[in-house]
This record gives sequence, structure tokens and C-alpha cells, in this order.
Amino acid sequence: MKRSLLSFFLVFWLFGAFLNASVTGEDYPLPGGDYNNIGIKASLYIDLNITLINTAPFPKFVIVNPYYNYIIYRENGEVLREIGNVSYITPALNTLNYLPGFWVNPYETLKVEVMVRDDNVIDLPLKEYKSAFPHSITIVYPNTTSVVYYVKTEKDVQNFFYGTVYPQLLLTPRYYFDVQTSFFGRDGDIKILKYDGEVTLVLQNIPNKYGLFRTLFAVGLPAVFENANHYGFTPEYTMRYSEYVSEFLPSFLGVKEEPKTQNVSKKEFNLYPLSNKLLSGKKIENIKQPKTKLESFDYPVWIVWLGSSPLEIKYHVSWNNDEKVNAIERQKEKALWFVLDRRNPE
Repeated sequence: MKRSLLSFFLVFWLFGAFLNASVTGEDYPLPGGDYNNIGIKASLYIDLNITLINTAPFPKFVIVNPYYNYIIYRENGEVLREIGNVSYITPALNTLNYLPGFWVNPYETLKVEVMVRDDNVIDLPLKEYKSAFPHSITIVYPNTTSVVYYVKTEKDVQNFFYGTVYPQLLLTPRYYFDVQTSFFGRDGDIKILKYDGEVTLVLQNIPNKYGLFRTLFAVGLPAVFENANHYGFTPEYTMRYSEYVSEFLPSFLGVKEEPKTQNVSKKEFNLYPLSNKLLSGKKIENIKQPKTKLESFDYPVWIVWLGSSPLEIKYHVSWNNDEKVNAIERQKEKALWFVLDRRNPE
């Protein structure tokens, strides 16, 4: 047993020496750019297939957001247009009033793929990791056989320890998409029938060439789609936010919070009872506020142990219009018919 253990440590030492010997002279770029203060960067990718229909008796030109990439399909799967970037738009086909987009015919159903690619990735700002550690850190890969880790000490003789590292929640839902505002909110003739797709969150450490440093933290669901199904989480989320706050953190930190109750006398604030009378004695009508049900928002949370390799968190979303959009039954075109079918003017 002792011999095998000795062999293991020998191999581990040789492996470590090989790593250190291979390091070239350079500074380890502690936080900066898109990284937070413990060197974590988050990127978001979205790939949605949206099925829409033009219920109007005249063609519509749909304006696109040039930040995204688009592929427009007809019902039979034929690729109608591809808008990869405003730089590659064909003016005669994909612009109107100098605005980028695409045409959809009367009563036509189109499938539009909306994507975020590597050339326009969505960077998600992460919260800073909060710690009582007052010292600054510099890490250098010298041209020698070791990695130098500098800690600039401050004059602090009061503390022997600064607590423990625990997985703080560095990312909460950043984007909230709904059909009314994120898709089509201004044109009642363009209806969204359904959409489905995949969302990918990529987490990566600031480059440390040989993966010598590790980080521990938690992230929440980055993007939420209203009334849509969120499923197929890969990897499976660790817990929900309510569990993270009420169960995990108190257990991890060994803290038990007792509920605080405050008995405040109404008389202390000299409150007046509510009445429907003005001081002048004149009655006013009671205006009843509509009751709104505010549902608690609970979302998945992942506890992440991150090394040198990036971590991808994926999940699927899907939504269907509960109200079936009438195909208009090919109604007769009314007097309000604009002659807009001149998309290739001479």
C-alpha cells in the first residue's frame, strides 16, 4: 500500500514538474475586459425557430435586428433568404426605407431561424465575487520551472482568517423574452404561431495556460421566455433558486436565521383610518383596483466548479399560440389593398 502511494506521488510530482517547466514567461491576466474579479466570463448563444403568419391581405416587410442572424424558410423547407449580417444584405431584396428585413406575402406562413453566432456573441456581465480578503494578487508565469503567485500584504494584524469560499450566485436571469415585446408588438397582422429552440450559456476562466487555477461559484438561468416550456437542461441544474437561498446557503455556511418579528403599534405613526370622505365632507366613489396575482419566480441554479475547460449549459425552450390563428379563409381583399407587391422596381 505504501509503495503504491509513493509511486502515485512520484508520478504526480513528475507531471507537475512537466507542467511548470513548460510555462513560458508571461503575466497571468487577472480580471479585466469581459471577466469579473475572479476571472470568469459568460457568453450567451440563442438559436430559435419562429413560425409566423401574415394575416393581412397585403404583403408586409418585417424589420430585423441586425445583431442577430436570420434564415427565412417557406413552409416546404425552401430557403427564401439568409441575412447573416447587415454587411451582406442584398439591397433590392432585403431592405425597405434603408431598413434591413424580409417580405412576407398575404396569408403566408414563414419559418424564421434567429441565431446568435460567434461573430456577435452576447456577453453577460457577471457579478463580482464578494470577499473580505483585502490583499491584491498578481500571478506570473516566469521563464523558469515554477509559477509565481504574489500576494501584496496589507497591514492587518487583527484577522487570522478571512472566512471560507462558497459558491456565490454571480448570474441571475438577465434577459426576459415575451411574444408581445420581443417578437411583434406593433403589428397585429403578424402573428407568432410557435417557436422552439436552444439556449447555450458558455462559462470560461480567464486563460491560464495549464489549468492550474480553479473557481467555485453559482449561476442562474440566463434567459427566460414568458409562458414557454424550459426543459432538457444539460447538465441538469443543481437546485432551484428558492432551495439555494433557503436551504443550501444556510446549510453550507452553518448559519441558522431566526425569523425576525417586529411589533409596531399603529398609534406610533398616528395613522388615519381609510375613508371615502374628503376633509370637506364630500363623498368620493371607491375605485376598486383589479386584483393581480403575482406568482413567485423560481429558476434553476447551477453550482459550478470550473477549471481550464469551458463549461456549456444548454436548455430548450418551446411555445405554442393557444389561440389558433385563423387562416383568414382567403377572404376577399377589401378596399384597403395597397399595391405593395412591387418588390423589384425597375
